Amino acid sequence: PMPAARTPRKRRRSRSARQLAATAQKQLLQGDIPAAMQTLRACIAASSRHAPCHRMMGVAYAPQGKTAASIKSYRRYLELSPSARDAERIRAMIQKADG
Repeated sequence: PMPAARTPRKRRRSRSARQLAATAQKQLLQGDIPAAMQTLRACIAASSRHAPCHRMMGVAYAPQGKTAASIKSYRRYLELSPSARDAERIRAMIQKADG
């Protein structure tokens, strides 16, 4: 019998980031910002190039009054996903926040 094919490590990390992003999204919708922040940090640690984690981090920082951190997260999101469906809205939010 042939050994089972191994999933490349990068693919596993990416899947993990997707799972963490889904969990963080639920936490944000429930208003559990501290739990979402912890999950999003883990998401970014699992895959620093997973754009949705950065976008949600921007969302999570905003109600805490952490505008600079929120903008930084949104900018990273746009670097990773410049043609995202909400890219123009995010750019407008950044521009408004920058004054």
